[in-house]
Amino acid sequence: MMLFWALMVCINFAILGCFAAQVNEKAHDIGNYIHDIGVFDISKNEDVVQIHMFLSKLNGPPIAFTLWNILPITKEFILTVVGVFITYYALVAQTI
Repeated sequence: MMLFWALMVCINFAILGCFAAQVNEKAHDIGNYIHDIGVFDISKNEDVVQIHMFLSKLNGPPIAFTLWNILPITKEFILTVVGVFITYYALVAQTI
């Protein structure tokens, strides 16, 4: 029974973590396209200012789901957590 609950927790973490990481990635992908816009192609100064303001918001704090408003869930975070678990279980397996 305990194995079932542990497996369910791992599956839930994997699913939620993947979706949260995709939100972060998609939110920041638009910045690459905006950087490619030529400033000389835009006729109004007002539009250039709005583009720069949007880019500054994208380059600020990460747009992502967070854990208690402290830690954003990104692909790097998920890889770190998986690495910690693998290392922990490898050390536990060596002591048995």
